[in-house]
Amino acid sequence: MPEDPNKKTLRDLLRVGFRHRLLLVAGAAFFALVALVGASWWPLKYTAMARFERRADPASEDITRGKSESFDALKLTLQNELIGTRAIEAAVDELEKARLLPPLPRGQDGSLTPEGRRVRQEIVRGLIDDLKVNFDVRSTEVDLVSVAFTDADPRLAQQLPNTLVVNYINRITERMVTNLTASRDFLQTKVTEASTRLTELTRKRIDFETKHAGMLPDNPGTLQQQVDMLSLEIDRLRRQQTLAKEKMDRLKLFVRPATVPEGAPASGASKGGTGAAAEAKPAPEAQDPVKMAIAAEQARAEYQKASAELARLEDQRLQYQRTLDESRTLMHMTENHPKIKALRKQIDDMAPQIAKSGERVAAAEKRLGEILGRETRGGVSVGSPAFDPGRREDMLLRDTLLTTELASAQSEYEITSGEIERLQKRLAALQDLQMQFGPVKQEYTQIQKEVNEQQAEVDRWQRRLTEVQMALAAEAAKHRTHLSQVELAQEQFRPSSPKLLYILALAIGGGLAFGAGLVFLTNTMDRSFTTTEEAAEYLSLPVFGTVGEILTARDQARLKLRRWALTPLVAVVVVAAIGLAGLNIVLWLNDRPAYEQWRHAPVSFVYTTVADKVAGLKDRM
Repeated sequence: MPEDPNKKTLRDLLRVGFRHRLLLVAGAAFFALVALVGASWWPLKYTAMARFERRADPASEDITRGKSESFDALKLTLQNELIGTRAIEAAVDELEKARLLPPLPRGQDGSLTPEGRRVRQEIVRGLIDDLKVNFDVRSTEVDLVSVAFTDADPRLAQQLPNTLVVNYINRITERMVTNLTASRDFLQTKVTEASTRLTELTRKRIDFETKHAGMLPDNPGTLQQQVDMLSLEIDRLRRQQTLAKEKMDRLKLFVRPATVPEGAPASGASKGGTGAAAEAKPAPEAQDPVKMAIAAEQARAEYQKASAELARLEDQRLQYQRTLDESRTLMHMTENHPKIKALRKQIDDMAPQIAKSGERVAAAEKRLGEILGRETRGGVSVGSPAFDPGRREDMLLRDTLLTTELASAQSEYEITSGEIERLQKRLAALQDLQMQFGPVKQEYTQIQKEVNEQQAEVDRWQRRLTEVQMALAAEAAKHRTHLSQVELAQEQFRPSSPKLLYILALAIGGGLAFGAGLVFLTNTMDRSFTTTEEAAEYLSLPVFGTVGEILTARDQARLKLRRWALTPLVAVVVVAAIGLAGLNIVLWLNDRPAYEQWRHAPVSFVYTTVADKVAGLKDRM
């Protein structure tokens, strides 16, 4: 497929640009110079920004919790409060007093005239258009809000955002103090009401616990355990009571009804020696006092030994029985448990031993009674041969000791009986409570639940009250827990518009584009032939040869002058002009004090700047 002869390749374009290179450079330089010089008349704009933090309101935290609030609604609300018409009007009045805005027409009383209100309205509209509110940080706890304002006056650009932010914080702080004060009073009332209710419920619980003192276990198992323990204690006391009764009965056998006076006859004996006692025959041991004393000591030792053995067996059986009861009650062992079976067998094995020991005690008692002559059928009288007046003091001493021991056994029996009665009453009360455990426990649980819920409510209201009091104190002390200034707008030295980078990009890019456009236009309008191929194509004639341009000596001199003198001079002038225009723009945008010096004495400023640069280079070298 043949190529289109009218289609230009990249090589052709480069050839065209090289052929018109002077035009390209001249057009680019001209456009850059015009752009740099014309940028000096670009109106300057200064942008200042103030930031502040906006935190959650502790007074309404629980009220608004769970409610969804869209970000757009929050932003619109904040914009209306921060840069709304009323806020801007208040700021305009302050800036007018600071002479940052022209004075508004006012009447004699200082109020704005209709014309003044109209002018202020126009100013407010113009200021609102140049104000922007942005949420730099958005979270559930804190928001970082910035207020930016752009104006030709750098002082106004700085003061307006600061005035708006300060006024907004003061206004919201006053509102917060009012709201927090109302919230504090409300929460204080709630805390008082909840505390009063808690006091009533606590008194109700205390009365209930006092009425059912010691009868409110945590679970029925504990109550049953107390019943079982009381039953075991009553059984132990009953066995102890039985032993005391047996001891008391045995001691009564040895204690004489009354002490026989010296020289007095025995009961039932007459002066004449008549009566049952006189007719009674003495025991065989009574024939000899020495033998009788020895026999009495032996009988007494045998009796004491038998009594000690019986007491030991009774205590051992009691211990086995107690272990058995505890195993069944506390450990919940059944009758088939090996330990229960072993204890049962030990108790059963001890029954014959206890019976034999009891028989030995009874035989020893009877033997001792016969020897000492204490049987009621035939007691020994003072006139009998068994009565020894020399041993009368020993008999009295023994009777005193036996009487004391009898009184001790009787006291133990009475104390044990009283303790058994007390424990039985306690056991009956626990059994009654056990029968009605469900209703009582349910009522007590309900009271306890009400107390806990009321305590939680008191704590909740008290916690919110504490938060509100802390927030109120902080706001009143200007600690700004809800709103705080983070960064006020600073004095502006460099304009925000135009930007130096944009101007330089415009000058370079626009210059190249303008130069390329001139080359394209010139090449399009050029009707001359540049190559032999173009001449042959458009004239349809054969080409036999080419003749170069014939230059005279004068033409050659003119060309040399233009190449070596005029062209460098023009290039130097153009470069100098572009450099000075660029310097002017740089100083105009980045360094206003140096720009003022440059305007008033450009030569002196350039000389001083160059001299400083050269001196700096020398110092470095």
